Amino acid sequence: MISQWINTLNGPDCKPIAGIEFDSRHGDGLTLWALYEHPGDPAISPSITPLDNAPVDARDPALVEAMRLLDLVWVDR
Repeated sequence: MISQWINTLNGPDCKPIAGIEFDSRHGDGLTLWALYEHPGDPAISPSITPLDNAPVDARDPALVEAMRLLDLVWVDR
């Protein structure tokens, strides 16, 4: 509900708020973001930079740990 209200606000530049950063309720210093879409926004928001892509390494230790914690299994297609 708070995020919905923030989504209706404008920043100091009088433009709609692009998003907020906040701490996860799960603790452990996890930082999360809520990014808002607004009417008239392009398909790719200019508020998200830099745009980049790279192959995902299934052996990446951080990815392996995240998948273990979430009980996910990597499936090649």
